[in-house]
Amino acid sequence: MDRPWAEITEGNPIAAGLDSFRISFRSRFQTTGISSTSAALRQLNHQELQNLAITLLSMLCVLPAARIF
Repeated sequence: MDRPWAEITEGNPIAAGLDSFRISFRSRFQTTGISSTSAALRQLNHQELQNLAITLLSMLCVLPAARIF
């Protein structure tokens, strides 16, 4: 039988699984000198935003807590 939702999310918090995305996100802005605030996202072009979204979604898909529905 499948593990209960609460057990999966407690044992595999999503926040910890996104550490590599956070590091990648911050380094993207550090190399350009742009602050990594939400306002800075407006300075990115469509392709850069799309790449960030794809990276985030890819990372979310492999997290156990994201696959419970």
